[in-house]
Amino acid sequence: MLFLTSEDIANKHFKKRLIFFSECSKGFYGQECKQTCNYECDGCNNVDGFCDRGCRPGWRAENCQQCNVFS
Repeated sequence: MLFLTSEDIANKHFKKRLIFFSECSKGFYGQECKQTCNYECDGCNNVDGFCDRGCRPGWRAENCQQCNVFS
């Protein structure tokens, strides 16, 4: 839970931090949700873009950077 004072709400720096930590739409992350997740991710972390929600079919490994090769 987040408690705000009138001073917090008036503080421009606080407003920027609040935007940074808000939930981004699926596929986006970072400050103001302006950065795009890797295409191979099935969703990424709002703050750092790490593929913490898994990989799309056909991709694997840390941050979904390896293609599954079937022989």
